[in-house]
Amino acid sequence: MAEKKKLSKDKVSKVKKIQKKLDEEIGYTEEPLLTPIENSEQDISKMKIVKKAKFKKKKKVNTKKILNIIFVTIIVLICLIVVDIVSVSKYNKGPFFAIHTKTYGDGGTKVYYGLGYKVIKYHQIQGRRDTEVGLWNLKYYTEPVNVTDLDLAIEFEENPEKALSRYYKKFIRISGVVKTIDKKNNKMVLEFSDEGDKYTIDIDCYMAEEENDIDTYESGDYVRVIGTVTGFARHSDTIPNTVTMKYCFSGKQS
Repeated sequence: MAEKKKLSKDKVSKVKKIQKKLDEEIGYTEEPLLTPIENSEQDISKMKIVKKAKFKKKKKVNTKKILNIIFVTIIVLICLIVVDIVSVSKYNKGPFFAIHTKTYGDGGTKVYYGLGYKVIKYHQIQGRRDTEVGLWNLKYYTEPVNVTDLDLAIEFEENPEKALSRYYKKFIRISGVVKTIDKKNNKMVLEFSDEGDKYTIDIDCYMAEEENDIDTYESGDYVRVIGTVTGFARHSDTIPNTVTMKYCFSGKQS
């Protein structure tokens, strides 16, 4: 009996040694048993890690949503600003997205402020009638720039692009000789040409709506006109350089 027990213990010992050797070969180490308190602390720690990871993920998603909203808002605002500026400057409509802040007692000139831009819609009783767009520091200015017909003829002949850039949308005062009167279109054409016909120019003056007494003028009259330059056409074989002015008022010169 004693010998059987001894053999049994030897077998168990051999099995344990073999098992230990196998464990060492595969790198297995037996973890110590944890107490219930230790198990609880470990669970809480794992829960904290999981919760923290979820919070970070949620925060990342929320930040992305906020940035997308800001980006879309900026794009929409830029589109509104562009639409407003183009409508006012090119088509003389609006502004639609700017706030009316002031009306001058000069006949009805109005001032509007938009997001980063300012619009002045001039409406003097007998003066400036165009619309100007600029930054918030844009000034109210109703004094016309004095120009001679000779100056216009020379500048638009020598360098038309530079001249147009200089005078486009400018409120000017000019004197000249009446060439033709177009009552139907409420238009008066002034002309200039030097002795050698090197510098010639026509100035198409479209009168303001209420300035409808141009039928009192005749070809050859010397007149003074105020208005805003809105265009230019290069001369051809039959037509000289032509500057277009709108919102014009006129008066005879002696």
